[in-house]
Amino acid sequence: ASNYLNSCAENAIIFTQGDNDTYPLWYAQEVENVRPDIHVVNLSLLGVDWYINQKRNKVNDADPVPMTLGPEAIYGSNRDMVVFNENTQIAPAGKHISLQNIMKFIGDDKNQRTTVSGNDKMSYFPTKTFSLPVDKQKVLANGTVAPEDKDQIVDKLEWTISKRTLLKNDLMILDIIAANNWERPIYFAVSVDDKSYMGLEKYFQLEGLAYRLVP
Repeated sequence: ASNYLNSCAENAIIFTQGDNDTYPLWYAQEVENVRPDIHVVNLSLLGVDWYINQKRNKVNDADPVPMTLGPEAIYGSNRDMVVFNENTQIAPAGKHISLQNIMKFIGDDKNQRTTVSGNDKMSYFPTKTFSLPVDKQKVLANGTVAPEDKDQIVDKLEWTISKRTLLKNDLMILDIIAANNWERPIYFAVSVDDKSYMGLEKYFQLEGLAYRLVP
């Protein structure tokens, strides 16, 4: 547990998944006072509104987890599932669309579509090709990228997700990354299922027992 936590930079957010890679971290933080500055986010629980809203608060010395989707947007069964429905008017084919803009689109009820049954409305995402801009000065200044790697920094992350359906925890991973906007270190524990990487593996850097998202 300590090795997981000590793999992370200060004030980090780390995504974990199962009981075995989450409970020991909680124990280490709460009982042993190991790295209370890190906010542990369990992906198995990130599909329910009460846990998501819990992450909006400071825990021990760890700052709140940033999000763009508010409590109403994820209340109850809202956005439990967001489906892919290509819309080239909003997201031209072959173009990588800003993740922040995609989150705004998904979070706006006006963009929901009527389901096949005609009884409900459902949010959707209009493209599977995303981008995330990179402020090169910021990522160097806050230690996201080491000085010796400055020539490798890209202008923006560009990637494609393979999923046609985003469950609420998938959606919240993307939302946290969008809202964070390179302010804090974001890690995935090495034990997390690669299906939860959201297609971002090419931007992972192994640090101890965690993959850090780097540009």
